[in-house]
Amino acid sequence: MSEGVLDAPDSVQLEKPVTVLVATYGSGCESADHMDVETESDVVTFTPYDFTRDGDCTLPLLRFFHEAEITFDTTGPMTLRVRGRRVNQQVDELTQITATIMVE
Repeated sequence: MSEGVLDAPDSVQLEKPVTVLVATYGSGCESADHMDVETESDVVTFTPYDFTRDGDCTLPLLRFFHEAEITFDTTGPMTLRVRGRRVNQQVDELTQITATIMVE
């Protein structure tokens, strides 16, 4: 749905559970941890966390998936927002990706 980070349908049925996947990336020292999910009005915010271990790490970029099941109790457009952190040799910054889902 958004930049290969957020995987959710474009529309869902009222009061029917839907699974949302959020992808994060890291090296061999990282692994998927938990994900916080907060709903406020017409916005659902996903904040994924990865675990980083000490030690020698492999260099290949790996992709990790965080999964959440959500249910909507009102119809209309809803905003899905992923909050994350982009870290590389040049940058360490907070980032945000949004997408809209229609609840019918």
